[in-house]
Amino acid sequence: MANQVDKSPRTVSVIMATRFRSHYIGGALDSLCRQSMMPDELVIVDNGPCEKTRKVVETYQDRLPIKYVIEETPGVANARNKGINLSFGDYILFIDDDCFADKYWIENIVTLLDENPDVGCVGGDLYPIMPENPSIVDEFCCEVFAKGEDPIDLSKIK
Repeated sequence: MANQVDKSPRTVSVIMATRFRSHYIGGALDSLCRQSMMPDELVIVDNGPCEKTRKVVETYQDRLPIKYVIEETPGVANARNKGINLSFGDYILFIDDDCFADKYWIENIVTLLDENPDVGCVGGDLYPIMPENPSIVDEFCCEVFAKGEDPIDLSKIK
């Protein structure tokens, strides 16, 4: 019986690395509060410990199952690896601190993984948060990503 769906409950960990982004992280956290399926834990790894970021995160403690930790070694890979090491989920999802997730982001990923046990990695609908005073580059990137387009045609790079 290949690809039989296991109906046992799955635990979901969402990992968010942040670094000096107190002005963005609230939007990302708001989008996680509105999910159709809530995560079992949200590991926020602060890679440039900032009092402002910590204070924003604290305002969500009653709405999200947050584990807030510090990673002193700079780099998003170090922050994400720490988040992985501290998480307990069967499924581990990543979101950036300057993105917001579609309402069904977690539910769609869990459903897809449950129904396709041979799949090990998927992506979902995440959108960049537009800065208050965007540069022309910010506006371009937000417009391109909102349309679901890849701004660089990787097949043309030699």
